[in-house]
Amino acid sequence: SNGKIDIYSADSISIYTGNDLNISAARDINFNAKGNINMKSTGYTKITPTENFEVLAKNKNKKRAKQKTNKEKRGR
Repeated sequence: SNGKIDIYSADSISIYTGNDLNISAARDINFNAKGNINMKSTGYTKITPTENFEVLAKNKNKKRAKQKTNKEKRGR
């Protein structure tokens, strides 16, 4: 479609910048992996949601574990 960019590689794709790498979207940003998703920071790591934040984990029995937000823990 107009304005769409698809990138494909049979092997790896690497992106490097000597300074910041900023990713923005007018809608969602989705990460999908058939393996692991690894994030590493040698400095401070901050996640700042403006609404709810959930961490969901599926175990081998397909049960879901939900980590409650601070708001949910306080009963709000």
